[in-house]
Amino acid sequence: MSSESLSELYIPEMPVDEEKLIGALKSYLRIVPEPNRFRFEEPYQQLNEENQILTILLGQLAWRELVNDSNSASLTPMEVSKYSEIGLGRLYPKLRRLEQEGIVENAQGRYYVNTDRLNEAIKRIQGKVPAGMV
Repeated sequence: MSSESLSELYIPEMPVDEEKLIGALKSYLRIVPEPNRFRFEEPYQQLNEENQILTILLGQLAWRELVNDSNSASLTPMEVSKYSEIGLGRLYPKLRRLEQEGIVENAQGRYYVNTDRLNEAIKRIQGKVPAGMV
């Protein structure tokens, strides 16, 4: 029997830099009890729709950290649409573009920001990286 283990292949998820996440989100949203989950601040309305989507997905990441539930990091397009009030017809192409840019990942129809891409997502919503330049 080999002394090697499959754990040698495992790359753990990067920990969330809570300070960066708080700094990025505090101008745009607050987390509230269900069913709404998010309360949006005035500057959120000034974001373009892709950055609103990113803000919601980052908010979901913050929610996951807050409730310590690794299964709650992602949202379906329907959930993103509900929170953002962006219609599904406009939402899907934006989610696909964010996925193609590598900022957002899709696992079985659920979207999330991988912690490896947290800095890029934050720079994007802060306007430091133009769309399509990640």
